[in-house]
Amino acid sequence: MLIDDPVAMRDAYAAGTSTIGWATLDMIPLFVEQLRRDSRTMPRVFQQIDYSNGVTASFAPRSGAHIGDLRGKTIVLAPELAVASTSFLNALIDAGLQPGDVELKFTQDAFQAAAAFNADKSIAAAVSWSPDIYNLSKVVVIVCSSRPRPPTS
Repeated sequence: MLIDDPVAMRDAYAAGTSTIGWATLDMIPLFVEQLRRDSRTMPRVFQQIDYSNGVTASFAPRSGAHIGDLRGKTIVLAPELAVASTSFLNALIDAGLQPGDVELKFTQDAFQAAAAFNADKSIAAAVSWSPDIYNLSKVVVIVCSSRPRPPTS
């Protein structure tokens, strides 16, 4: 079962309708409060399948090529806790904007974000990922990257 919404995945896992969930390590603290209610659902990391330097979000603006140009505009994003969305928010802050400087519209998954961008010309940018970024209408695609944190000893 594919559940692209991190909160829905967490809830399915907590309810016992999913026996395993996939998430990035930085998402676990966001899930702990809900999952700690039952000791059987506490997250246990048993395998690291991949490593990322934070290059996880694809940002597609209608015009302009800089995130800083989005002040006052509407952006459609994958689910709020998805890695692509948090990476975009980090890039937004790095560009000198705060989330309140733009209108954020979250969708249930990245596929819906891309579809909303194509359907609604009032949306200035979309955050999605492959393969949907290849179907976005007349845009420049910029890969957003949050800076990797140095390892701690």
